[in-house]
Amino acid sequence: MDEQEIFDLLFSNPDKLFTLIEQRGGSLDDLKKLEIGKLMARKRFPELVKQDSIDAAEFVLWFSYFVEREIRDSIFYVETNLHKDSKEIDKMLDEMTFGQKIKFIEEHYISNPKMDVYTKVLKDIKNLRNSMAHGELNKLFYGGYFLSDPRGQLKLGVDLRNASLRKNNNIK
Repeated sequence: MDEQEIFDLLFSNPDKLFTLIEQRGGSLDDLKKLEIGKLMARKRFPELVKQDSIDAAEFVLWFSYFVEREIRDSIFYVETNLHKDSKEIDKMLDEMTFGQKIKFIEEHYISNPKMDVYTKVLKDIKNLRNSMAHGELNKLFYGGYFLSDPRGQLKLGVDLRNASLRKNNNIK
């Protein structure tokens, strides 16, 4: 196959191309090293996607994943301990967005949502995730630090932990 045939096959039937590569003893594993999504963003927006932005975005991605999973598990724990059907709770949680999970916590577990530090930090994390997802990498700050800076990362982690510990004072 020449370069044009490979290119044409990639854009017409990528699965067939992948199969041909494997049948001929090739591997696509080396392509992982290219980090294709990051490469595309850096090539297209070099003035916006610098290493500190990538570091901040990666932190926000994984930290928000951690937090959303934690609040999902917390809601599941509380609701199943209230003897609600675990399959129904699972289904409900799978259908909820991050923001809906925060709202659920406010409505069901928090006595004064406007004054609650825990849900405020959760909303800050949600806003950081949304900024990242909408390409607003210049907004990835917390506590006065850009989130590529470990000080900002640690401050957010500590604030979440401390707010989580204090949330027991504001539970319904």
